[in-house]
Amino acid sequence: SIVKTGGLSAEFLKADGTVSSINSEIQTYLAPIALTSSASIAYDGITHGVEPTLTLGHNATLQTPTNITDGQTFHIAGEQDATGSRSLGFSADYVIRSGDAADIAALSANDPFDISGRRVGTKYRIWITA
Repeated sequence: SIVKTGGLSAEFLKADGTVSSINSEIQTYLAPIALTSSASIAYDGITHGVEPTLTLGHNATLQTPTNITDGQTFHIAGEQDATGSRSLGFSADYVIRSGDAADIAALSANDPFDISGRRVGTKYRIWITA
Protein backbone atom coordinates (compact mmCIF):
# COMPACT_ATOMS: atom_id res chain seq x y z
CA SER A 1 0.00 0.00 0.00
CA ILE A 2 1.13 3.56 -0.66
CA VAL A 3 2.12 5.25 2.57
CA LYS A 4 3.15 8.68 1.30
CA THR A 5 3.11 10.59 -1.94
CA GLY A 6 4.86 13.75 -2.95
CA GLY A 7 5.57 15.31 -6.31
CA LEU A 8 6.44 12.60 -8.82
CA SER A 9 7.51 10.09 -6.19
CA ALA A 10 5.58 7.64 -4.07
CA GLU A 11 6.62 5.34 -1.28
CA PHE A 12 5.10 2.01 -0.40
CA LEU A 13 5.30 -0.57 2.35
CA LYS A 14 7.10 -3.71 1.21
CA ALA A 15 6.18 -7.22 2.40
CA ASP A 16 9.21 -7.25 4.74
CA GLY A 17 7.89 -4.13 6.51
CA THR A 18 10.36 -1.66 5.02
CA VAL A 19 9.35 1.44 3.10
CA SER A 20 10.67 1.87 -0.41
CA SER A 21 10.45 4.49 -3.13
CA ILE A 22 8.75 3.39 -6.34
CA ASN A 23 11.40 5.37 -8.26
CA SER A 24 14.28 3.49 -6.60
CA GLU A 25 12.58 0.14 -7.21
CA ILE A 26 12.11 0.96 -10.90
CA GLN A 27 15.73 2.12 -11.26
CA THR A 28 16.95 -1.08 -9.60
CA TYR A 29 14.77 -3.19 -11.89
CA LEU A 30 15.92 -1.38 -15.03
CA ALA A 31 19.64 -1.30 -14.19
CA PRO A 32 21.64 -3.50 -16.59
CA ILE A 33 22.84 -6.77 -15.09
CA ALA A 34 26.02 -8.38 -16.37
CA LEU A 35 26.05 -11.84 -17.90
CA THR A 36 28.94 -13.91 -16.57
CA SER A 37 31.63 -14.63 -19.14
CA SER A 38 32.67 -18.30 -19.27
CA ALA A 39 32.98 -20.98 -21.94
CA SER A 40 29.18 -21.40 -21.76
CA ILE A 41 27.19 -18.22 -21.04
CA ALA A 42 23.74 -18.57 -19.48
CA TYR A 43 21.11 -15.90 -20.15
CA ASP A 44 17.93 -15.78 -18.06
CA GLY A 45 15.43 -13.06 -18.95
CA ILE A 46 14.23 -12.82 -15.34
CA THR A 47 17.63 -12.82 -13.64
CA HIS A 48 19.43 -10.68 -16.23
CA GLY A 49 16.53 -8.69 -17.70
CA VAL A 50 16.09 -7.93 -21.40
CA GLU A 51 19.09 -5.57 -21.63
CA PRO A 52 22.05 -7.25 -19.92
CA THR A 53 25.70 -6.41 -20.49
CA LEU A 54 28.55 -8.78 -21.34
CA THR A 55 32.31 -8.34 -21.18
CA LEU A 56 33.59 -11.21 -23.29
CA GLY A 57 36.54 -12.65 -21.36
CA HIS A 58 36.56 -16.12 -22.95
CA ASN A 59 35.95 -17.83 -26.26
CA ALA A 60 32.36 -18.68 -25.47
CA THR A 61 28.94 -19.94 -26.55
CA LEU A 62 25.79 -18.02 -25.65
CA GLN A 63 23.27 -20.62 -24.54
CA THR A 64 19.56 -20.57 -25.39
CA PRO A 65 17.86 -17.90 -23.25
CA THR A 66 15.38 -18.87 -20.60
CA ASN A 67 12.36 -16.79 -19.52
CA ILE A 68 12.10 -14.78 -22.74
CA THR A 69 8.52 -15.01 -24.03
CA ASP A 70 7.41 -15.41 -27.64
CA GLY A 71 7.53 -12.02 -29.35
CA GLN A 72 9.70 -10.44 -26.67
CA THR A 73 12.76 -8.45 -27.77
CA PHE A 74 16.12 -8.32 -26.03
CA HIS A 75 19.43 -6.54 -26.40
CA ILE A 76 22.88 -7.46 -25.07
CA ALA A 77 25.41 -4.62 -24.89
CA GLY A 78 28.75 -6.39 -25.16
CA GLU A 79 32.41 -5.60 -25.36
CA GLN A 80 35.68 -7.46 -25.73
CA ASP A 81 37.85 -7.63 -22.62
CA ALA A 82 41.36 -6.10 -22.46
CA THR A 83 42.71 -9.04 -24.50
CA GLY A 84 40.23 -8.79 -27.39
CA SER A 85 39.74 -11.20 -30.30
CA ARG A 86 37.44 -13.46 -28.27
CA SER A 87 34.94 -15.52 -30.26
CA LEU A 88 31.27 -15.92 -29.42
CA GLY A 89 29.21 -18.80 -30.74
CA PHE A 90 25.48 -19.33 -30.36
CA SER A 91 23.35 -22.34 -29.44
CA ALA A 92 21.30 -23.94 -32.23
CA ASP A 93 18.16 -22.04 -31.15
CA TYR A 94 19.59 -18.75 -32.45
CA VAL A 95 18.93 -17.77 -36.06
CA ILE A 96 21.33 -15.26 -37.62
CA ARG A 97 20.49 -14.11 -41.13
CA SER A 98 23.36 -13.99 -43.58
CA GLY A 99 24.92 -10.54 -43.47
CA ASP A 100 23.46 -9.73 -40.04
CA ALA A 101 26.44 -10.86 -37.99
CA ALA A 102 29.52 -8.81 -37.24
CA ASP A 103 32.65 -10.89 -36.64
CA ILE A 104 32.99 -10.51 -32.88
CA ALA A 105 36.36 -12.33 -32.84
CA ALA A 106 37.82 -9.68 -35.19
CA LEU A 107 37.26 -6.97 -32.58
CA SER A 108 40.18 -5.52 -30.64
CA ALA A 109 40.56 -5.04 -26.91
CA ASN A 110 37.60 -3.25 -25.28
CA ASP A 111 35.73 -2.87 -28.62
CA PRO A 112 31.93 -2.80 -28.20
CA PHE A 113 29.35 -4.97 -29.96
CA ASP A 114 25.58 -5.32 -29.75
CA ILE A 115 23.34 -8.36 -30.02
CA SER A 116 19.68 -7.57 -30.59
CA GLY A 117 16.93 -10.10 -31.08
CA ARG A 118 13.38 -11.30 -30.78
CA ARG A 119 11.96 -14.64 -29.78
CA VAL A 120 9.81 -16.10 -32.56
CA GLY A 121 8.22 -19.38 -31.53
CA THR A 122 11.08 -21.53 -30.21
CA LYS A 123 13.84 -19.64 -32.06
CA TYR A 124 15.73 -16.45 -31.29
CA ARG A 125 16.30 -14.25 -34.34
CA ILE A 126 19.32 -12.05 -33.75
CA TRP A 127 21.52 -9.52 -35.49
CA ILE A 128 24.98 -8.51 -34.35
CA THR A 129 26.57 -5.10 -34.88
CA ALA A 130 29.99 -3.78 -33.99
